[in-house]
Amino acid sequence: MATAVTTSSHAIAATAIVREHAALAMVASMVPVPFAEFAAVSAVHLRMIEDLSREYGVDFRPQRARALVTALLSGYASYSLDSFLVGSLAKFIPGLGSAVALITLPSITAALTYALGRIFIGHFERGGSLIDFDSARLQQGFLHEVERSRVHPAEFARIIGARAAATPRP
Repeated sequence: MATAVTTSSHAIAATAIVREHAALAMVASMVPVPFAEFAAVSAVHLRMIEDLSREYGVDFRPQRARALVTALLSGYASYSLDSFLVGSLAKFIPGLGSAVALITLPSITAALTYALGRIFIGHFERGGSLIDFDSARLQQGFLHEVERSRVHPAEFARIIGARAAATPRP
């Protein structure tokens, strides 16, 4: 399996990086322009991998990272991208569509982001790099992590509320 349960100092810092980016991806998924959230979430994913690479001292290569994310997400697409597409397409329906998107996209996006991060943490913990990352071999672990990481909409509201409460006011 691709994920390693460990308490190394790198893993602790990396888990914080992944959680932060999962929250950022949730927010990015709420971009009101249909399909623009794909670009915003992709940027968050790449930044997360860059931050994880820095934490583990791994050479970051943006093109390679983009290819790895695409490979993992395309495997997920064949498994269950329908709910993400429904959420994005729902934005075309005034009022109701935005509400549907607001409920579905953040939880799916958080799960995808968290699962990506966990897969990369496990790989980097084993001494791997972006060059020897085998997305085909890690695909099943990624799908398992996505399902394990799904956030219920009520949990999403709690996370966003806690984050807003912790944000200092100017």
